[in-house]
Amino acid sequence: MKNKQMQMIVLVCIGLLLFLVSGLDFSSIVLLNVEPWWMYFVILGIIISAYYFIKHSLEDKKVDDEFIEKEGQVFMERIQEDREKRKRYSEEP
Repeated sequence: MKNKQMQMIVLVCIGLLLFLVSGLDFSSIVLLNVEPWWMYFVILGIIISAYYFIKHSLEDKKVDDEFIEKEGQVFMERIQEDREKRKRYSEEP
């Protein structure tokens, strides 16, 4: 699971980097010469929001998978009980 999380984080970071670079002149000086200083906070906020979005979506997926597994187990137990009942009824004279 950790490997998938790391891959997702790396892919998102690369995507964000490409998104930022695509709108710029491909020069690192442009990032350092952002006129309104508060834009650094906006960029930082976007990155932090993306991180927390990925983090919480992975946690939600894990909870959903556990719930689905639990419900699937209950369903399989019911099927097994039905099979046993049918087997008992078919064996009765």
